[in-house]
Amino acid sequence: MAVFVVLAVTISAITETSTRATVAVFGTYVVFTFRIWEQLPLVVAYISRGFTWPESTPTGAALFTALNPIRAFSNVLGGLPVGANGGMISAPPSEPAFYERPAFAVVVLLGWIAATTAGGVYSFRASDL
Repeated sequence: MAVFVVLAVTISAITETSTRATVAVFGTYVVFTFRIWEQLPLVVAYISRGFTWPESTPTGAALFTALNPIRAFSNVLGGLPVGANGGMISAPPSEPAFYERPAFAVVVLLGWIAATTAGGVYSFRASDL
């Protein structure tokens, strides 16, 4: 996936050693793949409420979850006609929220690529080689 390639190159550009870059890239991949990203709103709510678990899911958690590049890619594939995605993704809901629609998912993926590339270029140019 292009987002992870851009993330890996950017992390490599901003870290000082290849070991740090490898660990950071692997950690980033784990955060997105093993759904740790989806738990971040709950952790923030837990900390902000004085270390007590919230009774319900925080407002905006579903939108935050949709910003995960893997979820965005799934939402793009979900927009394909049923069967065109090889059966990998189930059919999308009949009336998806705006952040579950394929157009929003494409914007999310392009946003990850653009923001990560811009951050890497800025950091690389500012570094003293």
